[in-house]
Amino acid sequence: MINVDLLVNFITAFFPWGFAKACIVILNLIYIIFALVVLRQERLMANVVEIPFAPFLRSIAIIHFIASVVALLLVLIIL
Repeated sequence: MINVDLLVNFITAFFPWGFAKACIVILNLIYIIFALVVLRQERLMANVVEIPFAPFLRSIAIIHFIASVVALLLVLIIL
């Protein structure tokens, strides 16, 4: 089993900001999962409750998901 301190030292030895960069990417991936959950919840809500502005909410959820993916791509490019 790998000791956590050794793993952190190994990561930061090669890349001083490597640990911070890895955390940012992981948090961005978690945010994409959240955006997928929002998209799914909106779809389920639209199936149950019929409201006149459901397509507008759908488009907002899709834009939110696309923005989160674009943010991940920017993080990967910049970092």
